[in-house]
Amino acid sequence: IQDKTQTAVQAMSKRSKAMKFLVGPDYKNAGQVRSDVVSLRNDIDKLQRMKDNVNATDAEDIQIAIHQLQSEADGLDAQLEEQLSGFSLFGWLAKRFAN
Repeated sequence: IQDKTQTAVQAMSKRSKAMKFLVGPDYKNAGQVRSDVVSLRNDIDKLQRMKDNVNATDAEDIQIAIHQLQSEADGLDAQLEEQLSGFSLFGWLAKRFAN
């Protein structure tokens, strides 16, 4: 998932400022990143439930994994928000066709 997500974020960041102004950000890759963030959040929920049913040593390891996944998901959210911010002339039209 991480490779796919990083590829999508890189593709979004490669879009020129002129293209972002005219047609908006790359909504297709933004959808991929959103999907991956949701997947990460689901994994975090699974780990939270698992943590309740294990011994203390394993619970610490699971908490570390949860923290890492949480920081990765938060970082992706921030990158996505940065890429989607700004004004675009025909962005509403591109967004409609991307969905």
